[in-house]
Amino acid sequence: MQYLTDKDFETFVDLLKIRKDELQHSRVPLEYEAELLKQIENGEYQQLEGQSFIKLESTLMENEIEVKLKLQFTLVSAITLFSRAAISGGLSPDEAFSISDAMLYYIAKSKDTKEFNELFQFAAIFFAKKVSSSKEEHLPHHVKKICTYISNHIFHKITITDLANYANLSPNYMCKLFHSHMGVTIHKYIQSEKVEIACNFLSQTDVSILDISTYLGFKTVSNFSVIFKKWKKMTPSEYRKVHFKNVI
Repeated sequence: MQYLTDKDFETFVDLLKIRKDELQHSRVPLEYEAELLKQIENGEYQQLEGQSFIKLESTLMENEIEVKLKLQFTLVSAITLFSRAAISGGLSPDEAFSISDAMLYYIAKSKDTKEFNELFQFAAIFFAKKVSSSKEEHLPHHVKKICTYISNHIFHKITITDLANYANLSPNYMCKLFHSHMGVTIHKYIQSEKVEIACNFLSQTDVSILDISTYLGFKTVSNFSVIFKKWKKMTPSEYRKVHFKNVI
């Protein structure tokens, strides 16, 4: 870079400003970006797996090379933000930066808009998973015990009283302890876990939605649908239509 001068660089910046309507990076809307980074920082990979991602597109570019460059720049910026959100969420800097380096390798190998979008989604979910795993490694014994109980009784009605008795804690202290380490209330955590089980049923089997709601202990199929949509941004029927795999 020994031949790059301040004047040359400023000229290039001015050129980009002039051409911003044509060569503008596919910037992710700030509100969407903030929410996505928050989910990564909190390790909310399950929510990310079930939601729709914004599409990175290039409609104003003149040729394929510029399209690819634009998407590469956008994705590199996104990976940088993802890694810093993951570090804020508790992932070690060394691991976060190693993941970033690996992502950069796959960015370079991506060939078209579809692959860039798939990598964008994969990166967000992968970072969130790593944050979640990091948080779980440092969970207090009682919180791990509560999560295990919920997992083992996911097809039954789970009450705060039952959990408190199992963990040998007062209900009030248990709820505060769980929320401080998991970032969600016990009630919401149970809902999330039940919805994830429901997603497996919906995508992998032809079990009716009524039966799924009954298996998971929901009072009515209507109640199940409302809660499912709250977490997945679509109804159980819509989710099955999108994700169903005809397993033989």
